[in-house]
Amino acid sequence: ISNWDFYMPGPAAGVQLPSGRLMVGAYHGVAYNKSKQGGEAFSFTIYSDNLGANWSWVDGHAYDVGPGAGECQIAPAPNGSLIMRTRTGRHLPPAFAWSNDNGTTWGELVYWTNGMMHADVYQHYIYHSCSRTKPVTCQNISEFGPFGGSNTQGSIARLPGSDLLVTSAPFAPSRANMTLWVSSDSGKSWRIPANGHIYSLYS
Repeated sequence: ISNWDFYMPGPAAGVQLPSGRLMVGAYHGVAYNKSKQGGEAFSFTIYSDNLGANWSWVDGHAYDVGPGAGECQIAPAPNGSLIMRTRTGRHLPPAFAWSNDNGTTWGELVYWTNGMMHADVYQHYIYHSCSRTKPVTCQNISEFGPFGGSNTQGSIARLPGSDLLVTSAPFAPSRANMTLWVSSDSGKSWRIPANGHIYSLYS
């Protein structure tokens, strides 16, 4: 595409729809904004109807998720829709979008809120910042906003044989404390399981 500055699939895995279609999340940016997580980055989907021999996408921003979206993953929701979990820019929480036509078009981004996630998505935290030029100087900056670990690529999946969706993020000021949320209503609301946080390796 002539005005795309970059294009990156995934990095998470794709899904196979009941029709047999393979679908993978991806994201791209346009030439006049060099920031990969800037205001003109968009998530979208690529698909194959012949088991991966050929891939295609629906062209045009009307079918993209964004602006401001990035690394993403897709899951089939129990209500028959597709749900996309996408990374967003710094100072913004993760977001979801839904498609009711097998990924051809997507609704607008719905950002995580305290009420949706039943957790303190917005909180006071200390952000450690260092300069990128020499001499290197560092400082601790106090901020109120989405938890710092939210600005990472996260996963979403539907548990096999169930009506449950799960999504994950490092629920901390940094990339630590990997936490799992569960939804039983196709992604409208989420809760951390009753047994608390679920920890895993994160790189």
